[in-house]
Amino acid sequence: MSGDLVVLTPVASPTERRVSRDRLEVLSALLSAPTVPEIFRSELMRFDPFDPVYGWRCRVVDCPAPAAHGGGGLLCTIHR
Repeated sequence: MSGDLVVLTPVASPTERRVSRDRLEVLSALLSAPTVPEIFRSELMRFDPFDPVYGWRCRVVDCPAPAAHGGGGLLCTIHR
């Protein structure tokens, strides 16, 4: 090995030990791995609002609100 040695010193505080990273940076690094299927590495995935699996709209006719999480997730908080 060539180059200078770097001496690492321990940090006393547990909160200072953590390295804060941007979550998007970490997610991008994970998704760029060669073992991740190409479909998950595309620029943008769009889903139909009423998709049976990834749908996000309230199932009540003409309601523009997003479906609420939990409890089946098919209705917004107004129509629950």
